[in-house]
Amino acid sequence: METVYCDVIGRPGLSLKDREVATVAVLAAQGNTPIALTFHCEGMLNTGWYPRALIETVVCGVSGSTQGAATAIAIAFDVLMQRQAVAAQYLPSGDGLPPAPETFMHTLNAGRQSYALVKAVLTDNLARLPSAVVDSDSLSEKSRQLATFAAAMVQRVGAAAIRDQTRCCLALGWTREELIELIIHITAYIGWPETLNLVAPTAEAFEAFHERITQPDSGSQSDSIP
Repeated sequence: METVYCDVIGRPGLSLKDREVATVAVLAAQGNTPIALTFHCEGMLNTGWYPRALIETVVCGVSGSTQGAATAIAIAFDVLMQRQAVAAQYLPSGDGLPPAPETFMHTLNAGRQSYALVKAVLTDNLARLPSAVVDSDSLSEKSRQLATFAAAMVQRVGAAAIRDQTRCCLALGWTREELIELIIHITAYIGWPETLNLVAPTAEAFEAFHERITQPDSGSQSDSIP
């Protein structure tokens, strides 16, 4: 199993750094693999992501379904606590108040009850860390979209939502090749039969996007007067 997974994660079509974002989002969304989530939270930090980006990725993952949200968020903070203990000597003294939980919730798409749950869990966990730990670079819009798309793949959101997520990724600069590689990567977490449900809507979105950007703007000359 380890050999097969290494073969997948080592493929050249998607960077290891981006794979870690996608993996953390997927595991947070699934909510039932705490050991793997801990490992890949470490992986995000090891590949150069900052603590704030890690928290945002987990929030992206629990957005569609908050089953296990409290556990997933707590795991991310446990990893950061361990890192903070090692790096405490490098943090500035006189640390201020924890940042507001809303700082990390701009990608959360959930109902009122779920929103309140995530906010409460973030509030409790942010109080555990010096604000200097999480006062760092956040996910770019492009990376947030990758995390959101990866999480959607495991949440059985339906073909229309997969098409929409694919279009959003393409619009933000992810290439067809990178998104195909993402689907191959996600197969390691949801299995081949489930992955087949992603292929058709993603391919449809690829085709529609390609037609839109290659089709000449026929309306641009319709209002011109000879």
